[in-house]
Amino acid sequence: MRNKILGWIGVIWGGFILINFGLSIIQGTLPGGAYGFGRLLAVAIGVLLLYAGLRALRAAKSESQQET
Repeated sequence: MRNKILGWIGVIWGGFILINFGLSIIQGTLPGGAYGFGRLLAVAIGVLLLYAGLRALRAAKSESQQET
């Protein structure tokens, strides 16, 4: 159950970060310099959260199938 909750948290936050970044690309409001690096770092964290969330959901699914 904990893997499922953590998985959904990762998927939601990772998706939110990536959607926010995508909207800023569409609007053309990407900052430069140190702020630009911070945005790229946030995107990297978003990708990692999304990946970890999907892996946790897969693990939760396989655990629930093994219990039955």
